[in-house]
Amino acid sequence: RALMGDEPRVISASATPSKQDSGVDEAMSISLSSPSGVEAHLDLSVKLSGASAPTTFEVLGNNGTIHVKEWFTGRGKSSNEIALETFENDGEKKVERVDTRAERDTFYFQLMVFVEEVAEQRLRGSSGLPWEYTKGKGPSDAVRNMALVDAIARVAGISPRMPSTPPPQPYNVIGRSKL
Repeated sequence: RALMGDEPRVISASATPSKQDSGVDEAMSISLSSPSGVEAHLDLSVKLSGASAPTTFEVLGNNGTIHVKEWFTGRGKSSNEIALETFENDGEKKVERVDTRAERDTFYFQLMVFVEEVAEQRLRGSSGLPWEYTKGKGPSDAVRNMALVDAIARVAGISPRMPSTPPPQPYNVIGRSKL
């Protein structure tokens, strides 16, 4: 969603079910399209056979390509590598490495944004919910991400799972919260 620029729709999706639970996908192939004409194809897997291979993805644009390695599972020295290749002029290629301490994966950085958000609310004297989000797009973006995940699951023939615990008020009714 973030790279497409507007809300995508699911063109196709197929899932390989897990051997342990047929209601959970082990691998997924997805095609998306946006109203502006941006297209995306994703092949995703959590199969154990691919666990040792680096996580990679590629973003192709009119003026260049971005190659990303170990963005989600990267650990240790040079764990995150971003290579930018432009098609303009001389076809320049730049590679940037984002070195992090071995114990810090991408979930650490997501946690740090949350910690900074809570600290900001405390400084502003507005601790508690609901609040105005300053460090990110807030929970509404996460809700839209989950709506896309649910749409992908439905197209792939997997029923979205309902929460086992209903959300507390005012979050149990759409429109009452700042989500």
